[in-house]
Amino acid sequence: MGGGNIRSGPTLPTAAELPVAASRSGNGETGSNLLTPEELVKLVSGVLNESLVQEIGGMFQFNILGENGGTWYLDLRSGHGKIYTEKQVDNADVVLTMSVDDMQQIFYGQTTAFDAYMQGTLKVDGDLKLAMSLEAIVKMLKEKPVIPEKQISQGPGVYIV
Repeated sequence: MGGGNIRSGPTLPTAAELPVAASRSGNGETGSNLLTPEELVKLVSGVLNESLVQEIGGMFQFNILGENGGTWYLDLRSGHGKIYTEKQVDNADVVLTMSVDDMQQIFYGQTTAFDAYMQGTLKVDGDLKLAMSLEAIVKMLKEKPVIPEKQISQGPGVYIV
């Protein structure tokens, strides 16, 4: 009844809880226990806040290649920040291109954005310093369980938090 609809959102397991074999199979498919890029983006929308916007400030474009991939825009220039699924009028300050597997590796803490960049699995066009601030977002996902205070609504191309 009344409280029955309240449930916590998904959270990221620690790297120790995630078997390496499940994270990346030889054929490039992701493990079934890993969140898809879209689910990871929804988790990120749950940690956006004014403090993060003030700390990072900038527009990211994520080009995620492979099955369940896509393009997402993370706008941390004002307010509480927003995530869009459609191209914005403004150009992104940094464009991050990676595979689904590599995105999962970064967000699950099995590698860092810096290491992925140095290994060539994360391509960066634009502000490299801003790209490395992705670590702050990943850290926030690990530090607090992600339970959006209000439902994330998806309109035409935008997640509103």
